Amino acid sequence: MSDRNLSLKITMYPVEERPEILELRRQKKLEKMRQYRLANPHYKDAKKKYREEHADEITTYAKEYYNKNKDKRNADAKQYYLENKEAMLKQKSEQHTCACGCVIRRSDTARHLKTAKHAKHLAFKATENVGATPPL
Repeated sequence: MSDRNLSLKITMYPVEERPEILELRRQKKLEKMRQYRLANPHYKDAKKKYREEHADEITTYAKEYYNKNKDKRNADAKQYYLENKEAMLKQKSEQHTCACGCVIRRSDTARHLKTAKHAKHLAFKATENVGATPPL
């Protein structure tokens, strides 16, 4: 390649535009890989087969990774909580009306759905007692 062609190539891709070109190439490659996966159904089967054959290795690696990075994950979780504490507490304390008609906090929804009170109110609503007050 001559010096003229080399300089032409360099000026065609200025440094400022390089990230966009790299991103475009990456997007094209990802699309090509996606098309391959869609066109070849054996691809999914091969992944499943690999996971089944190497289940012990994968489990061992996952446990090692978890133990190795436990401190970092805990520190990240703590940092996230400190940064978002107010929003998280606000979200937990939001109140909404359940399908049975009770007003409950968002954080207590799962517990409320298991109560006899909830079941009784839903059963009462299911019958056509519109306007009547449900039993306590």
